[in-house]
Amino acid sequence: MNKVKQEIIDLANYFHNREESFKKISDDLRDLIDKFANQEQLLPLFNYFLSRYGLPESVVKQKIKKRIANAYLYKKALFSRELSQKMVLISFLKYLGVLFYSLFYSQKAEKIRHYKLIIDGIASRLELLRFKKLIDLFGGKDVLVVTSDKEV
Repeated sequence: MNKVKQEIIDLANYFHNREESFKKISDDLRDLIDKFANQEQLLPLFNYFLSRYGLPESVVKQKIKKRIANAYLYKKALFSRELSQKMVLISFLKYLGVLFYSLFYSQKAEKIRHYKLIIDGIASRLELLRFKKLIDLFGGKDVLVVTSDKEV
């Protein structure tokens, strides 16, 4: 039995007649988005999200439908350019650019300090004085004192 290959729905060429009623335009647009999300060509995508992240097909379809619906410009009567293949390529190149920039120009911590004693939650100078002998025992450079008060 030969399967008839289903044609991919092209959203880039869709437009509506602005003279028609808003209800009819909205219904046609919803039907188009539903048809797009129900294409057999998207099954590998749904299976990927199911196996990789445990997301059911219905959740992934709903997210796709929402993204497509938000990309439709009613005043211009067409979908925004962000859905075109050209924009996907540009977005990918921007992503790679940011990735390389962050890899090469990020600052690395030069020195990691290790402390022998950490004293946390010092609220007053008097409380800090109670720990003075202990701090002197470990050495001032090997002790970290954490306080929320700048005056301490």
